[in-house]
Amino acid sequence: MAKIKRTFIIFALFSLILGTIFGFLIFFTRASDDLPYLFIHQHGLSTYYQTFFLLLIAWEIFYFKKIRSLIIIRKMKSLFLYQLCLSIGANLILFILGLFLPFIFTGTFSFKYGNLIYGSLIILLHFIILAILTWCLILLYNSKYPVIWLLLILFINIFYHQTLETNYLIIHYSKYFDPLWRAMHNVYI
Repeated sequence: MAKIKRTFIIFALFSLILGTIFGFLIFFTRASDDLPYLFIHQHGLSTYYQTFFLLLIAWEIFYFKKIRSLIIIRKMKSLFLYQLCLSIGANLILFILGLFLPFIFTGTFSFKYGNLIYGSLIILLHFIILAILTWCLILLYNSKYPVIWLLLILFINIFYHQTLETNYLIIHYSKYFDPLWRAMHNVYI
């Protein structure tokens, strides 16, 4: 069990490092201080960092899937799944913390294009969807066809971001994100 806990810690550090790398990437390539713009709209970066994070969690699950028979023989499957769920939750929290680290240290939280409450709700929904998809990755542990589940979860992630967030939610946050309004008023952000 000590080796498994050490592996959980290693994957948690990978999550924090991955989140911090993407957090600094978002922070230093920003064209604006508007958080919904940075986390949802700017260059589709959220599609990349969410996909990398989901692949990291899938890698963790596949890493432990090869010892599944040993866990079942020792009748520790429920305890192991509980620890795996805790590890995935810790990875998610550390990843989100890593994304926000540059903004926490510099204090550049801004919602200059739209309403603070609506922008905060969009970002919160963004991370709730990431959390739901991350918890759905537990299906990979017991599935006969884990690659199909992984591809389905990645497709849902990209579909949600490209259709719902980019085309509907962010437009209701601010008119600046509506392509038709920007074209009519020659506004480029």
